[in-house]
Amino acid sequence: MKHLTPSRARAIATIAYLFTYPLVMNYRGMYRQAIDPSAPAFTGGFGTWRHTHLSERRTSGPGRPREDALYSSIWLDLRSEPWWCTIGAVSPEVSFVGRVVDLWGFLVDDCESGHRAQDPLLVARPAPVRDVPIEVSGVLQGESGFAVMLTVTRWRDPFKLTGSEPVRPDIVLEPVSSHLGRAAPRSAPTVTWWPWHDGLETTDEFWSCANLALSLITPNKDDRALLDRISEIGVVPGTSWDASAYPDKIA
Repeated sequence: MKHLTPSRARAIATIAYLFTYPLVMNYRGMYRQAIDPSAPAFTGGFGTWRHTHLSERRTSGPGRPREDALYSSIWLDLRSEPWWCTIGAVSPEVSFVGRVVDLWGFLVDDCESGHRAQDPLLVARPAPVRDVPIEVSGVLQGESGFAVMLTVTRWRDPFKLTGSEPVRPDIVLEPVSSHLGRAAPRSAPTVTWWPWHDGLETTDEFWSCANLALSLITPNKDDRALLDRISEIGVVPGTSWDASAYPDKIA
């Protein structure tokens, strides 16, 4: 800290904020949907789907045909074991796309369903996966121990709509041990979550939340120099951030 001047601290803080902002805001979404039971968006925890049914206009303007769409999301805790994912066949009248996104917000992969069922995939944390079943066609890995699957289902022709909601393909998404009938592995360590509240990203709490979120990812080797630099102002995975540790002008 002896070489840290107010101007250097400000420059590093700018970089650190821009770098960790997507991670913190995706943590916000995970916290609200999978962790905080008091949040309106809470789904019931990890591994529980959240569905939103919307009726959208295909194009702007009155009198245009509308299109029913079903937006779904599910947060996965991948730390103990991968999750098995199979997407079934879908009617030619239905458009379906699924996306697996890590805690950074990086798109890990697209999972589109055609007329045939998709070969099974594993969604896993960024670590070697052992004993991959032979029928699995690929392993999807981002840079975090948590991921979210986002799906959108739409009818291609609203005039062929036979019900009030789009019909999704059958989706099998469950821990590998559950799917294969094996004993579940040891649970991952308990996380002491940083409680999210509106406006947190405009306060000093942002840095403590960023430090927690950084502890939930596996650093990319290309980010090593940047991570070393932002550690000068206390942005370090798994630690708390305390303004009182710095001189007033720097804090």
